[in-house]
Amino acid sequence: MPAKKIFGRKLELQQIETALKTKTHCFTISGNNGNGKTSLAIEVGKKFAEQDFKVCLVDYSAFVGVETVELAIKEMVISLELEDDENLEETLNNTPILLILDQLSNLDSEPLQELLAKIKQWSQLEQCRIIITSQINYDEYLAETNNHHLELSNLAAKPALEYCLHLLNLSKQQLNSAENKDLHTILQLVDYNPLLIKILVPVLQYYSPEQLAKYLLTLINTSPSHKLWIVLNLSLELYQESTKNNLINRLAKLLGLKISEQQRLKLNILRLVPYLGVFQGGAFEPEIISILDISAKQWQLLCSALTKMGLIESEHVQDFRIPYLKFHPSLRNELWSNLPIELQVGISSAYRWRYVQLISYLFFEEGKNTEMIELLAKQDLPNILNTVYTAIYAKEKWNKKVANYVDLFLKRFGMYKESVAMNQRLNDDL
Repeated sequence: MPAKKIFGRKLELQQIETALKTKTHCFTISGNNGNGKTSLAIEVGKKFAEQDFKVCLVDYSAFVGVETVELAIKEMVISLELEDDENLEETLNNTPILLILDQLSNLDSEPLQELLAKIKQWSQLEQCRIIITSQINYDEYLAETNNHHLELSNLAAKPALEYCLHLLNLSKQQLNSAENKDLHTILQLVDYNPLLIKILVPVLQYYSPEQLAKYLLTLINTSPSHKLWIVLNLSLELYQESTKNNLINRLAKLLGLKISEQQRLKLNILRLVPYLGVFQGGAFEPEIISILDISAKQWQLLCSALTKMGLIESEHVQDFRIPYLKFHPSLRNELWSNLPIELQVGISSAYRWRYVQLISYLFFEEGKNTEMIELLAKQDLPNILNTVYTAIYAKEKWNKKVANYVDLFLKRFGMYKESVAMNQRLNDDL
């Protein structure tokens, strides 16, 4: 479980921990994107792990398909070190476990309802405790579970400043009174949202708090309801401008990239960030480069910026040198919607075609290196399934053949319910 320092959540942490240690078996943390729901749930998990609880985190941020319950069961079997799920409920009655179900608001209605029904059952088991994170409160559906709910707000002013200074590696004493005032203005403008603060912090390495506060105020006054879009655009724009003569030159030298005016113009690829919303929670680097139609060196520059902003994290697949790049949910939930529909259609078409090639490659290579191919297919399964489902709606002629390839992997992974659902959608479309 990743260790992340959290700021300003002491009372919330105590509230959740106290509730789950008494009569509450289910606790929902709701709130907007980027305000730290997952980080808070993980912090609670760390506390419970210290008290001999098994802690199981199930991430639904990139979930595609119908097997919501099956995914949770598989993760619990692993966490509890069971051979299979045959005696799972008996184990949950006798073994303390904290089940964290993360990002449920990403789920479609029917799979969500099935999972909520199962949560009701699990919450009745003696030793099972559950934390749900979502943008939505499910009290209406979980009334019988004695579910407690916390609407998580953004940080208060003081911890927001502490978080910002922590990211900048500064202390409050290192700021003069004017800088301190301007920094407070910046934090107030972004509503003390932890994600927005993290996105802006790299810019403060190149621009003074006064400059940034003035520019940010002008932009937000123009469009106050799109703060994430504004902050990200501003951060990328200033990051790009400030690095033209220093960071990019250093990276260019390291990467062997010759910087000319024409190539500098191409660095506007930073503005292609909303296109990343086509991916289901992440992707491997070769797919990103191919679909965005940029070079590997350009992608390294873009990836570096987004990693600094906390919008990309790397996950490593066993024995595979290329990491899987996991995107923050905001890239899909909010930024994708800012693209005009004609651009969404174009990038979606490129996305599907690239994944058709990948699915075909995995299918024909599976017999040569079964273990590795299955690991890769399982890691990128959200994009693979999404390719089939979106191709159904797009009336792609090749879909039936590619779906047959995908069906092999679903059955190999024991995902028979998903196989039935996929084939049903195909048949309904005929």
